[in-house]
Parts: sequence; C-alpha cells; structure tokens
Amino acid sequence: MVDRQLNEHDILVCCALRFNGYGYQSDHSSLVPHKAVSDFLNTGRWQASDLELLASFFFLQRSLCKWDLVREPINGEYWQAFRSLFLQINGAEIPETYQQQEYCQQWNREFLPYRDECVRLVRSVYERNQSTRNAAL
Repeated sequence: MVDRQLNEHDILVCCALRFNGYGYQSDHSSLVPHKAVSDFLNTGRWQASDLELLASFFFLQRSLCKWDLVREPINGEYWQAFRSLFLQINGAEIPETYQQQEYCQQWNREFLPYRDECVRLVRSVYERNQSTRNAAL
C-alpha cells in the first residue's frame, strides 16, 4: 500500500527530466525531437529506439510544461502521447552520459519504490481519457 499520495504530473515530469535531452540532441544532430511524437499521433505506435523515445519524452515535457504546448488541455492528444511514452519507457535504462542526477535521484527516492503504483495511476488516466475521446467520436 502506498503511504503517500502519488501525483500523476509529478511522476511524469520527474521521469522525463531524468534524461538529458539537450545533451542527447547535441550528440545526435540528426534527431528531430518531435518526429516520434508526430509519428505516434498519426499511427498510434511508437517507432524509435529507447534513447530516441527518452529524448522525445524529455522534449515533450519541455513543450507541455514550458514551451509551445503549455495551453494543451490535460486530456488532449499531446498529454495522451506523453502518458503513452511514460508507459512505454518508464523502465528504460538511461546511460550515465545522459542522466540528469537531480531527477534520477528524485525518481529513485520518490517514485521507483512505488513504480507499479505510478504505472497504474498513469495508465488509469490514459485509459479514462482514451475512453472519453472514443465516446466523443
């Protein structure tokens, strides 16, 4: 049983910021940060390597919480893509080169011990939003 209240937003943000997307982008100049997200929105499938997905997750967090997508509704397609990415890569290993230590430490301390509950929470929000979106069609 979880002895503290888990917050979906905190889980998603911390998980995304564990990966240094800027460093990865610097090392991989061919990376187009939102290509995997665009492809997912068009096909419903993630089609990239784990590192590319981690970079996409990082840049999608930046967009949703700081940049061009800050006005995106919490149940909108980009937040759903963000949740879907979390469900896809929350257990992916992050090479030491691309670890952001502050967030890795926070993840390991506050969320990793409750990872199953974190996944259940994000999945329940994702599925509820999918059901609502499908019912509206």
